[in-house]
Amino acid sequence: MVSGITSSTSSTQTTLGFDPAAQVSSQDFFRLLTVQLRYQNPLEPMKETEFVSQLAQFSQLEAQRDTSALMRQFLRLQALQEAAGLLGRTVVLKPSDADEPVQGTVERVKLVDGDVRLVVGGRDYSLYELVEVA
Repeated sequence: MVSGITSSTSSTQTTLGFDPAAQVSSQDFFRLLTVQLRYQNPLEPMKETEFVSQLAQFSQLEAQRDTSALMRQFLRLQALQEAAGLLGRTVVLKPSDADEPVQGTVERVKLVDGDVRLVVGGRDYSLYELVEVA
């Protein structure tokens, strides 16, 4: 059985101009921390443990983001490797735009915008349309 990988991104902005898909850099974090220090109440300053906690949370977020990016890359390479193993093999595909399955020999494998594509009978099919390997 061939497993697939899907990824999607969306970039929606609210009326405040917040982009949830935007990545916050460490420079942005320290800029925000500086502004927070500048405008804090002098009679009730933030405790140093709060700063350390925020810094630790940000470090964890960066590590998770890096791990996630590496995992996506690994999964894409794994799917490409699985597809390469199908070269010369007879496969059955169920394209979303067709009523009947398509059968043929995998002629080529390519990566298009992060999607692993199989070329069968001169036409591109997504790896996710694969239903059977003969």
